Amino acid sequence: HLAIEREGSISLLVALVSAGTDGQKQQAAYALGKLAVNESNRVTIAREGGIPPLVALVRAGTNEQKKQVAHALGNLSANESNRVAIAREGGISSLVALMKAGMDEQKRWAAFALTQLARNNDANGVAITREEGVSPLVTLVRTGTDWQKQVAAYTIGQLAANNDANRVAIAREGGIPALVALVRAGTVEQKRWAAYALTQLARNNDANRVAIAREGGILPLVALVRAGTDEQKQQAALTLGILARIDANRVTIARDGGIPPLVVLVRAGTDWQKQVAAYTIGQLAANNDANRVAIAREGGIPPLVALVRAGTDQQKEDGACSLGKLADNEANREAIARDGAIPPLVALVRTGTDEQKLWAVYALGKLAENKANRVAIARDGGISPLVALVRAGTDEQKRWAAHALGILAINESNRVTIAREEGVSPLVAVVTTRTKELAA
Repeated sequence: HLAIEREGSISLLVALVSAGTDGQKQQAAYALGKLAVNESNRVTIAREGGIPPLVALVRAGTNEQKKQVAHALGNLSANESNRVAIAREGGISSLVALMKAGMDEQKRWAAFALTQLARNNDANGVAITREEGVSPLVTLVRTGTDWQKQVAAYTIGQLAANNDANRVAIAREGGIPALVALVRAGTVEQKRWAAYALTQLARNNDANRVAIAREGGILPLVALVRAGTDEQKQQAALTLGILARIDANRVTIARDGGIPPLVVLVRAGTDWQKQVAAYTIGQLAANNDANRVAIAREGGIPPLVALVRAGTDQQKEDGACSLGKLADNEANREAIARDGAIPPLVALVRTGTDEQKLWAVYALGKLAENKANRVAIARDGGISPLVALVRAGTDEQKRWAAHALGILAINESNRVTIAREEGVSPLVAVVTTRTKELAA
């Protein structure tokens, strides 16, 4: 590929796409598509003016030219600047038209190109929806070939990522039932990317979370967490975590057997699986005491403590958050302390990232509702870093550190220690500020 570029053949190929015979245009588009798997070549093709004639062929070329050009535009779109240029030349509307009314292979490569165009480019995602691209994508998920279903599911996920309006539009066009059906009975890759699309649809959208559960999406997602491929387990666990932000879904996930396989992932999964499963367990434990009991009964506390002690930065953060949610149960407060969580939580309050500090102090505040734990937190040096947070943390850190110190102060010896650490004055300041905010 690099040799071809050095010999100037890219400029010749662009010229053929622009002004060659039909056969030359077709072969040149094919060659540019192959060359565009290389990033340097992508840049060169765009610099040599290759994008406008390729877009023109998608719009008005022969059937074979359209197929080859859609493939080439998809490969070119792996470059961020090219994504912008293709959209500027009107490539999105032409590709959507090809996906709506083209032949099977044309639809396949048009969907592929739209996927690439939507990646990390919200303006292109909006444009695809504006050009009525959602409905044909949903149709492909529902009735396309195996490859079309896979690519369309991924494209829908890209469109839904970070775009609230697209999430609404995809649901309105019937995307959720089609994706749930794919999670239930698709190929390995179809299941993976359908789960990914459901994840993106469920973000920041309670109506979609309800709809996914209503369409029966939770049970097949649990099945993927239990027995899917590594990628399926990771993706399905994340989807369940986002669905679990609704109370009713927490109940359904537990009823459909979601807790045991999530605990298995926290204990023995890959690093990503552990992280995602820890997050999801925290979501399941929020505002649901039955789930807190079930997670502890399935052995979920020790592996979470292990993550807080020796996990990656994100695992420590998610582990601390989940332990805090589980600690809304008295038996769990005792179990979490017994499994050695207090020292690593104190360590996070002292030297963790801002988010680790926040969730560690939140967890310590919950644990401190237990009398013995109040003694243990002080013994393990927890008061000094909590006072430091009250004095100089973020607003949220100050709030939860003040909460934790207030509960620790139920113990007389702790009150003495808090005063010795000069914690009274900043604690009063935080409480006063919080009181004024609530009164405003």
